[in-house]
Amino acid sequence: MVAYALDVESRGILLFISQLAQHTKNLLSDPRASLVISEPDTGEGDPQRLQRITLQASASIVRRDAADYLAAAERYIDRFPDALPRFELGDFVLFRLTPVDARYVGGFARAARFTWTELAGEA
Repeated sequence: MVAYALDVESRGILLFISQLAQHTKNLLSDPRASLVISEPDTGEGDPQRLQRITLQASASIVRRDAADYLAAAERYIDRFPDALPRFELGDFVLFRLTPVDARYVGGFARAARFTWTELAGEA
């Protein structure tokens, strides 16, 4: 589970995660990633009916000296203001996930696959 913010200008998803975490170590060794975003499970009803999307993506570090770092960091902080102090810590890294495709599940026996271009409305 990881917090994410939309990176609208770059059409990606921002993650700000510690290099001490195993998922960060995994991304540093292999940039292939997936992110599941789901409707909240309230404990009522069948969880198989929850809408969810799985994004297949490629992860890249947004380096602190990159031209777009400040804009990306601001977008993340706008979404998660409490994260601001962590930007002072040296072990946290800002990643951009660039989605390739998506699998949508709208509930039991309702599913579809989309390219990221289709999902972003560019097709």
